Amino acid sequence: MSHTASVRTLRNDYASLIARAEAGETITILRHGKAVARLTPLLPANETVDWSKSDAIRAKSGRKLAAKALKAVLDDNKGDY
Repeated sequence: MSHTASVRTLRNDYASLIARAEAGETITILRHGKAVARLTPLLPANETVDWSKSDAIRAKSGRKLAAKALKAVLDDNKGDY
């Protein structure tokens, strides 16, 4: 489930927003009505991310990439999220 909150709400009511994230909810933070950040729950320790399904990787190649090529794509896209 997704929820939105303003920067003011984040500042004034962060404890309840953190509790919602801990419960599995994603909260999009808005400044002047525009999304600027996302508060998300952490992945469980036993869950992994499948980077091959990343939009950046799919844009570069329609196939699975070798480790070196995958590292290059990830390095090229650092901070682009």
